[in-house]
Amino acid sequence: MVKPNPVRFRETEYSLLSSFIANDSHILVPHVIVQGYKSVGKTFVVKSFLDDIGINKTIVNCDEFLTQKLLLQKCLHRIKQDSGIDLDKYQQRFMYKGLEASRESVLCETFSQFLMTLEQFIDETNYREPHVLVLDRFDQCLDQTNELFRAFLKLREYSSITNIIVIYITSHEDPKEIAPFVIPHVHFPPYTQESLVEILADSRPKEVTEGLIDVSAWQSFSKLVVDSLFHYTGTDLSLIKDICSKSWPKFSAQCIESGQGNTGFLKALRSLRDEIFQDDIITNSSVVTFGGLVDEKGSNSSLGDLPYHSKFILIASYLASYTDVKLDIQLFSRVKTAKKRPRKKTNSSRADAHFMSAAYFDLERLKAILSVIYRNESLSLSRNNEEFLNLYHDLSEKDLAKKEAEFTYFTPNKSVDVNTQIATLLSLGMIDRTYSLDALSSRIRWKCNVSWDIISSLAEDIRFPLHNYMIDN
Repeated sequence: MVKPNPVRFRETEYSLLSSFIANDSHILVPHVIVQGYKSVGKTFVVKSFLDDIGINKTIVNCDEFLTQKLLLQKCLHRIKQDSGIDLDKYQQRFMYKGLEASRESVLCETFSQFLMTLEQFIDETNYREPHVLVLDRFDQCLDQTNELFRAFLKLREYSSITNIIVIYITSHEDPKEIAPFVIPHVHFPPYTQESLVEILADSRPKEVTEGLIDVSAWQSFSKLVVDSLFHYTGTDLSLIKDICSKSWPKFSAQCIESGQGNTGFLKALRSLRDEIFQDDIITNSSVVTFGGLVDEKGSNSSLGDLPYHSKFILIASYLASYTDVKLDIQLFSRVKTAKKRPRKKTNSSRADAHFMSAAYFDLERLKAILSVIYRNESLSLSRNNEEFLNLYHDLSEKDLAKKEAEFTYFTPNKSVDVNTQIATLLSLGMIDRTYSLDALSSRIRWKCNVSWDIISSLAEDIRFPLHNYMIDN
């Protein structure tokens, strides 16, 4: 029996889910697509529904994985873990290319390997309980998932698995690869402005729950935020909540000081209206963690927590965003830059870059720039480069050719997990990427999401000569 719906304004969607999914393998549909614009309650409603019916579930945030292999490995590992099977007693023997593999990490290079290993686990453990695999933000993986989408839809066609149902939570239209399949869809329309006000009013902050501020003050404040900024935020509930979380502390403190009731609310509103709705709060609200990078004194101390290599990646992304691609050969030539880096006097303000908009760039261009600047400026490698330059005229032609080949083809990818660190910077909001691919391109494009002040401070921290790789007008 399904419990009463705890989610407001999503009764229809909740009911549709109950039509397709139940705690009974015999009546489960194999696949359900949950679709709708971002921040409309898709994930929350799905989780609430699955919790209510008490079904075994595995929820995977797909946008956290750089490759399909890593995503499939996580799905396999989490399904086994969430099944309730005692994995200490059951030790699965993994087969890889006809041989027994000692580690699960070598598997899932293809969907067929993933499916074979999952089917083996289900058959050997006789696991027949209904199990829901939720692929949240499935269309936001760094790797293209169109073909993977199609492969998942054939899960039962190519295996004996009958107890696994897959829910795909997406924000975009279905890819053309799955057009031949008939799949139940649960569409989540945007919230109305009135719904947003009521949802926000129900999520009461601690000052209200502790009785320090009357609930009417919070209700008036939340309605004020929605009504004032709805033309900017639209129905993005997460963005509206984030704006409130940044604006409410000062407002609530003023309300407590001014007293309860409408008088205190209006007095706080008059004194803080311009301050709590200033531009930087609004424009930075969509990047939650980025707002915490700079403290009240303007220092970037928390940037020091970034790994050494991540700082180079962030600098490379800034150079890629604010440097014309036509200048790449001049600024980032692998051989020329290693032999003689430009040393020129420039204005420290770098005024042009301050007012330019960050341009999108290809991931391969970022990695190429990273290889050059890391080879030239990292503390260990730059010392080797200087030694080479000092001995340049004394080396034999063979040694010289070998050393120049090392400079030319150097890449940090062999020793540094660049992709993982890029994903971390993305999650921190320091870099950004496109979510809808260009019709003429299959590549996702990226851009730097931090300011000149932060990059220059970062460069100073690792003694990176930023101006050597820029051309000022």
